[in-house]
Amino acid sequence: FFLLSAILSVVGSYQLYGGNYTNIFKEFTVILISVMKLFTFAPTNGLLNEAPLAYELAIWMAPLSTMVGIFSIFDKLYKTISLGLYHVNKEHIVIMGADEDAITFIKNLQKDMPGVRIYSLLDEGEKFDEKRLEELSVEVIRLDYSNPQDEINLLKIKDKKLEIKVLLFPLNLSLKTMVVYLL
Repeated sequence: FFLLSAILSVVGSYQLYGGNYTNIFKEFTVILISVMKLFTFAPTNGLLNEAPLAYELAIWMAPLSTMVGIFSIFDKLYKTISLGLYHVNKEHIVIMGADEDAITFIKNLQKDMPGVRIYSLLDEGEKFDEKRLEELSVEVIRLDYSNPQDEINLLKIKDKKLEIKVLLFPLNLSLKTMVVYLL
């Protein structure tokens, strides 16, 4: 949607202002400013003046894509802040993996221990259902399993202020899902 808005803005601005200036740098600058103003809710040609179809479509699509972008940024910020506040001063449990066994375990754990803070350690290449973990208020930490002593991995864990007290034990005979209980 954003890409289509950008293309329509550039094409429409070029159709509207292209060829009006002898200096190509000035023409390029006018078109660039027109595109930027379209995305900031202030079209240079106005709403009621006649313009090419691409520019008319861009007058409505560019601000709409700006709003979608702003709301998606605020949505991500809200989820990050609310997840951070949800986990303040709670017991910690770290789960390795995000398969069906892990999701079932998380749901059962949240029923039995409602105030528990849950982290999920996942390999950087592992695919998982991010929305599902977000709904369960599980914070995800991506690590490189191939090099566990890597400084970046240690910094990611240190950044979350996790202190491992008890080591790993398997769940439901699944080797993919393991739990680390943290105090």
